[in-house]
Amino acid sequence: MAEASNRHLTRVQRCKIEAHVSSGHSLRAIASDLGVAASTVSREVQRNGLSRGRYDEQQADAMAAQRRRDTSSRPWVVLVKNSWGRSYAVGGLG
Repeated sequence: MAEASNRHLTRVQRCKIEAHVSSGHSLRAIASDLGVAASTVSREVQRNGLSRGRYDEQQADAMAAQRRRDTSSRPWVVLVKNSWGRSYAVGGLG
């Protein structure tokens, strides 16, 4: 089995998903083979799959990479309270 990332599926795992989906295997069977949760496979197929239950590993990998790039520049804001009890917002990109 391929070394799995803690946060992202690897290209090898996506290749296995493509083979399993085209063979008609269940999401649970695919997850069991990959050693990940069934919900992980379900989200992967929903987010990066093609229409009508098809899945293309190359396109899925490209879509996931683009999504990771897009999220790295999202603005964020956190409300912080200082020692005097006054609240203020702190934010940035990332």
